[in-house]
Formats: sequence, C-alpha cells, structure tokens
Amino acid sequence: MCPVPARSTTIDCHRMHTDAQPRTEAADPALAQSERLAWLFRAAHVEDRPHPLLQPVACLRDVANAAMPLLPPWQSPAIPQEPRHTVDRSWLREHVAALPALPQAVLAAIRVLQRDDSSTGECADALGRDPALAAQLLRLANAAAYGRAGRIGHLHDAIALLGRRTVGSVLMAAAVSAQFSGARCPGFDRARFARESFACGIAAQTLAIELGADGGLAFTAGLLHDIGRLVLVGALPAAMGQAMAWARLHDQPLHLAEQEVLGIDHAEAGAWIAQHWNFPPALVAAMAGHHGAGPATEPGHQWLVDVVQGADAIVHALDLHQAEDERVPALAPALWQRLDLSPARSARLLAVTEQGVAALGDALAL
Repeated sequence: MCPVPARSTTIDCHRMHTDAQPRTEAADPALAQSERLAWLFRAAHVEDRPHPLLQPVACLRDVANAAMPLLPPWQSPAIPQEPRHTVDRSWLREHVAALPALPQAVLAAIRVLQRDDSSTGECADALGRDPALAAQLLRLANAAAYGRAGRIGHLHDAIALLGRRTVGSVLMAAAVSAQFSGARCPGFDRARFARESFACGIAAQTLAIELGADGGLAFTAGLLHDIGRLVLVGALPAAMGQAMAWARLHDQPLHLAEQEVLGIDHAEAGAWIAQHWNFPPALVAAMAGHHGAGPATEPGHQWLVDVVQGADAIVHALDLHQAEDERVPALAPALWQRLDLSPARSARLLAVTEQGVAALGDALAL
C-alpha cells in the first residue's frame, strides 16, 4: 500500500499523481512507468538492496508494482580506455583564487537579510537598489503566492511572504551563477543545472524542517551544492565535456567520471570556491561531502551534509527532465537512518519538492 503523507500537507496518495504527465510513450503507460522507475533506480538494483525512495516514488507516479524488476548490471562497451587528463591542481587552485569576489551590492543585501535584528523595511530598501534583483524577487514571490487573492507588488510583501533567509539564498545563487555566465561546455545544460539546483534547495529546506534543523541554511546548501560543476565547466570546458561523455558512455555517476578523467570531482572543486568566497564552514562541508566521499566532517556539520545528500537523491528520483542518463544515487542505510525518513515522510518530501519546483520554474523561467 502506498504511504499517505501527513494531513498537514493536504496531499494523499491518490492526489499526489493527478497532475503528473506520462513520462514515456508506450502502448501500456503503466508498464512504461514501471520500466522508467527500474531504470532510474538501477544503481540500487545493482547493489541488490531496495532504495528507500522507490516505494514513495512509485506511489507518486501511480505505479502499482513498486517491486521493480531487476535490471542486469551495466556492461561497459568494449572500447579502448581514453587517457586520463589529470588536472594540475596548483593551476586550478590559482584559477579559483583569481575569480572575482561576489558583487558588493549583493553581499550587502544578503548581510542585511541575514541579520536577526534587521527589519523587513531595511531588507526591502537594500534590495530596491538593484532593479534586476527586485524584479526577480517579485516574480518569485508571486509564484509562491499562487492561489492567493491579489498580486505581490511590493518588496516588503515579497520578503514577508518568502522569508529573509530564502530571499538571501536566491540572491546568493544568482550572484554565484553570474560569475560563470560566459562558460561554454559541450554537453552542459545550464537550464537543467539551474532547475536541479533550486529543486535541491527546496528538498533540503523541507527535509531540514522535518528534522527540526535550520531550513534556511539547508536551502542555501542545497541550492549551491553543485557549484563545483560551474568551476570545472568554466576552467576546463573541453575536459569537463569529456567527463560528462564518459559518464554517459559508462553509465557512471558524474563525480566518478570526473575523478577518472580529471583526477578531481566537482565536490572538491566546489569546496575550494566556497572557501575562496568565505562561505560558512558548514556550507563548505556540505559541498565537499554531498556525494559521501569528502573529507572527515565535523560533528556539528554532519547533519547538513546528510540533508544535502538526501535532498540530491530526492531531486533525481523526481526525474525532472526525463533525461536518458538520469539515475537516483544509492544511499547508505546508515545515512537514511540518520535522516529518519519513513515512507510516508519521503512521499511528503517528494510531493512538496515537486510542487515547489513547478512554482519556481514559472517564476524564474527555469
């Protein structure tokens, strides 16, 4: 039986899938959905243990047979191994150190937003100095307010609706992305990257709140967890394109393909840029460890690393782009136990994240 989310979400198992569109074209849509889920969760199938998100996603997509047929392990094509292009770490660190600081106007607005003693009026004044940021914030607020009477036309109302931390996180993401706006890399889909980053922010915030942790910090960590990919795309576009092609060819997670082709992955590169921009240590830890293979994490930061890992899995399980290379990362049982996610809670997180992504996509044209 499908788990039923808590009453407070006003979502039940039947309603969760009523707006979902068919994922694939087939004579039997139910079979197509079942085969798609089998493909998405192939990493867990290969490791021969059920993935904790499989049953909740099956419920969300109205797939009756949640016990997906096992797929045979991936067989890599018999082709010659390409030479490894080991990155000169000293050069890459110098490249990161040479990146410009984030814009002072944006940082000033973020500082005001994150101050506990700042008023909503002060925050609105700080944001109003940049018309582009103000317009983006109003679009976001109106998307979040769908179904309510009237429109959000003032920054004061937008901040009150969204919360200062959320606004600050969105500004941070916009400022970070602007530093790499000119980067071009074969195979890199910037729109997909942005949508998945915001989705991870929403999932991380929702999961943190479920756990009684700092939702604002979790939103920021989820939103920025993959900025190392922007670093590698900007600094090494050709090599990064080869890593993405290698991942698709061998059906590997991207960070493993990066390690094979480049000798460094985007989690490590993300931690470097986070340190360069003086992000809080907890954010640095989340970026370094969101694939579970980073350096030892301080006990006080472990919860955030766990939340971002869980949120990343939730986003991939939602299959936002129906990409051929999409896969749900395997999760260690100990991690899922620390997150204390029951099937019902997982179903609620999936539904809330999907709804939030749809609203943000409309607001930010993602």
